[in-house]
Amino acid sequence: MTAKEAKTLTWRVVKARVPDTARDVIRLHKKHRGTIGRHDVVKLSANGNSCHVSVLGTEEEDVIEMDLDTRLDLGVMHDQTYEFSLTRAGVVGQLRWYLDAKSPAIRIPAWLAFWSLLMGSAGAMLGLLGLPLAIFS
Repeated sequence: MTAKEAKTLTWRVVKARVPDTARDVIRLHKKHRGTIGRHDVVKLSANGNSCHVSVLGTEEEDVIEMDLDTRLDLGVMHDQTYEFSLTRAGVVGQLRWYLDAKSPAIRIPAWLAFWSLLMGSAGAMLGLLGLPLAIFS
């Protein structure tokens, strides 16, 4: 499955395991993931809503495990069956997942890296702009 291909299936929504809560993680059985690997970021859509989540595996075949925040984002309820669309996230989707993550353990380092990259780029640009001044003075 490429970044543009969407996989649409029907799953029953169940509550996430305690370690998966507030981590923007869903669990699906391997046979439903196709080429999507463990910890890959996907765009998950249902009921006209979507969010970016990381995917892990589960033993149950016809369920999707998700926490309360993800259920609220998608407008789905526990123990109900819905049709979901699963699309592998591109680079922008992956960055969005990191920067918008609910878990501070993911979000804070991502923002620090983002600002470090911006500041480093600005420093490099200023250095390059100052180079002609240093050469010709």
